Amino acid sequence: MQGKGPDAAPLLLTVLALMTPATGLAEVARFGYCAWASPAPGREAFVSAIYAVPAKANSVRLARSFADYINAGGRDQPRHFTPMCFKEFDTEEAARSQRNQEVGGYRERGFTLQLIGGWTPPQ
Repeated sequence: MQGKGPDAAPLLLTVLALMTPATGLAEVARFGYCAWASPAPGREAFVSAIYAVPAKANSVRLARSFADYINAGGRDQPRHFTPMCFKEFDTEEAARSQRNQEVGGYRERGFTLQLIGGWTPPQ
């Protein structure tokens, strides 16, 4: 009968170990940035610094946090908006390249641009 005998147990344990994800393995790092632009009035745009995406982050949570950070700037009237947070970049350089293209587009279209460096995404 196959699979029984003194050598079957170590083989079975080896197969199970290969099939089970190892605990404690670090997730692949992802990078992102958030951006928001208002076409009127004032044509202003806000773009965050590049950040490492927290493990349990989702786009809605990131966008709300970014909006709260911008609105906490002491203005009498908060801005009602929903930023877009992009978190799908494999490298920091890829995220930076895409963000820089977006920043360039805002500048070309005449937006007042604010780069936000103090915000960090919630953990």
